[in-house]
Formats: sequence, structure tokens, C-alpha cells
Amino acid sequence: MNDINIKAKYKSNSNNLDRNYYIDNLRFCLIVLVVVGHFAIKLTSFGPVKSLQYFIYLFHMPCFIFVSGYLAKGINAGGKLRADKILVTVWLYFIFKAVNSLIEYAFTGKLDFNILKDTSAPWYLVTLTIWYISVPLIERIKAVYLLPASIFTGLMVGYCNHIHNVLSLSRVFVFFPFFIMGFCLSEDKLNSFLNKRIRFIAIIYLTALFIFLFFF
Repeated sequence: MNDINIKAKYKSNSNNLDRNYYIDNLRFCLIVLVVVGHFAIKLTSFGPVKSLQYFIYLFHMPCFIFVSGYLAKGINAGGKLRADKILVTVWLYFIFKAVNSLIEYAFTGKLDFNILKDTSAPWYLVTLTIWYISVPLIERIKAVYLLPASIFTGLMVGYCNHIHNVLSLSRVFVFFPFFIMGFCLSEDKLNSFLNKRIRFIAIIYLTALFIFLFFF
């Protein structure tokens, strides 16, 4: 499906010999940006920090989710959904949610542990779990149909206020196209994009965008 062979090729994903170090480095940079972005929220009264926050939030989560989709190719290897990986993600959510709730209680005196609603950092683990479960569906529908449908659904969900925070469903649908793009992108196509010319253009574009946000 979609020129992607998701069988034995991705079973050895954990083997260091098969690791894509570009993806590893990109994940590290994005994690750093996530941390910086969250700290910047508290300092937006300072103009340069606010510009930095806008810059980071323009691309860091879509890019992070794209990478998550790219690395999810083995989640349904051989037609068998990897329940162990999904359960690990769920457990991480509960742990993250519990710690987050305790910290909030320590500072505000309010204890909120509603696992069905979340707008804070753990939302990503909820959406990732749902996207993992949807992988068998993604494999069965051609990207040329699935991607436009997911974009349209993401736009329509913006008008449905009643699902805004329930299981982070608004984010599930809004960011789903980025997960699909990452999942459907083959390693060969990724490598073809990673040439010096395109990297140079990307650096120029990001630099120009940062300067625009910083000064205007």
C-alpha cells in the first residue's frame, strides 16, 4: 500500500544498524523545541520570547507528529497490531497525567484527574495511541484519498466545540494528516528529499520566517 513495504524491513527497527540517524537527531531537536516552547509560554510578556514561541509553534508539533507517523510503520507488521507498544503509550499517559495533576495540586490546591479530557502536555500520548490503533485503516486506504479526507475532517472538527477536549479528539483530527504523511512516506523518498539543495532552501526559509516574526 502506498509503495510502502511495512513487513520484515521494519521489524528490525530497534537494531542500531538500521537506525536513521537523521530522524534520531530531528527527534532530539524537536524535543528541545517542545521544552523551550513550553517555558516560553510563561514569558510571552517579553517581546523576543513571544516571537520565539510563535516561531516554534508554527512547525514543531506538526513535524513531531510527522516523525511519529514515519516511525509507526512497524506498528502493524505482518497484519498484527503491536498491543505492547500501544499499552506502553497508554501507561506513559497515565503516569504523565498523574504527575501533572499532582504538580497542579501542589501549586493551586486543585486536583483534576479527568482521563477523558486533557489540554495539557499529556494530550500527545492520547492522540498517539489513537493514531497507532488507526494504522490498519491507514494501510487499507490509498493516501491519495485518505489524506484529503483527513484534511477536510480536521477543518470541520474546528466547528465542533463539544469534542474539543474529549480524549483530545480535536487534536487527533487536526494533526492526523501529518501522521498520515509521515506514515506513507517511504525511506527512499525521504532520502531523496534530504539533499543539500533542499536543506539550504529550508534553512533560508526558516531564517527568513524567524526574522519576520522577530522584527514584524
